[in-house]
Amino acid sequence: MAAGTVSDKQAIETLERLRYRWRGDNLELKTLRVATQNFTGNDARSAQDDMRGAFTDLYLKGGANKLPPVQSLAMFYDNIDLTPIGTDGDDMIRRMSDRLVAVDLLGPASDLLAYQVDKRLDGIARAQVATRLAAVQLMNRKPADAIVSLRNSQITGLPDDVMHGRLLIEARALVALKQYDNALDLIGVDESAEVKQLRADIYWESGNWAVAAQKLEDMLIPAMAAPAFSPEDRMKALRTGGAYSLANDEKGLERMRAAMTPKLKGAPEASLFAVLSQPIEMHGLAFREAAAQIASVDTLKSFMSDFNKKFAVPKNS
Repeated sequence: MAAGTVSDKQAIETLERLRYRWRGDNLELKTLRVATQNFTGNDARSAQDDMRGAFTDLYLKGGANKLPPVQSLAMFYDNIDLTPIGTDGDDMIRRMSDRLVAVDLLGPASDLLAYQVDKRLDGIARAQVATRLAAVQLMNRKPADAIVSLRNSQITGLPDDVMHGRLLIEARALVALKQYDNALDLIGVDESAEVKQLRADIYWESGNWAVAAQKLEDMLIPAMAAPAFSPEDRMKALRTGGAYSLANDEKGLERMRAAMTPKLKGAPEASLFAVLSQPIEMHGLAFREAAAQIASVDTLKSFMSDFNKKFAVPKNS
């Protein structure tokens, strides 16, 4: 145009064709934003509508998934003012945060969820997303922040499942802060499967091997009727044997050997269990290595995996 080799009309037609090539990336959004800033009236409103539509397509229809997560996040923040009001916008943020969590970008995921909690939601929906925020903060090894997120979003009248999920996260955060008694008080007399597992983890984390062994063994009772142990049950058996050994409980070890050895026959964990459950008088280097291996089990990781499966934030929240 500056050189006079094409007319204004020809330039517009060329740009219009390029617009479709750009669709689905940041260049289109930047171009449309320039248009809204330089045009007036209906043209500006049309460009604004196009820009909102392009942004929505990117983050609700999967276009942004083709970009690297960090680039996708940067583009989202560059155009965050385009986020629709209501469930579509909340769904965008949820999808973006889930993708960040999936690639272990927990800090940016926390920031995005905190924006949603602080700026967009209220009531039950806010409490649900705050629970997810607290879970991500706990995964990011920031238990104090998780507790603050939960307590700042507490309201009456929450559904039982939401209350239960929040209880689990707060108790697990207290464990991470080594406030074991407070965590046990919080879950009280709750006997749900999740709380039984958490209670065993609390005694395990605090080094109370005798009680940890009892709690873990109790959790294995229902599995004894099954033809074979699941991978989770096999891990419980290893931890139970290790806990009884560390507690120097010879009777407990004898009971575990008699009950668990047949159930673990042929399993990958059979040899490790044999070392962990051997008589205390036989403990040597092999036992110390096996005990160190089982004592280093990351109970938080397994807790969060189970929590995310059972207490995922609803897609329409």
